[in-house]
Amino acid sequence: MNIRLNSHSEQILRDQLARGQFRSPEEVIERALVALSETEQRRPNMSVAEFETTLDALAEGSDKLPVLPPEATSRAGIYRNHN
Repeated sequence: MNIRLNSHSEQILRDQLARGQFRSPEEVIERALVALSETEQRRPNMSVAEFETTLDALAEGSDKLPVLPPEATSRAGIYRNHN
């Protein structure tokens, strides 16, 4: 199988080869595919309804949370004590 990479993906491949952990482009691609497969296997398969139920459960009681003042959520407020 032949594949074409865009310039960004090609640069990632070159960077990985330059680090010396892989001997070939094929080895980099194989490792990436294995990692992708493992990630997908760990991810729970939820239906849309299950996902919405989970979101509803997370949101339950959120009306009791305090409202934060604007300085607690603005960039200037968050970093006001940092130099």
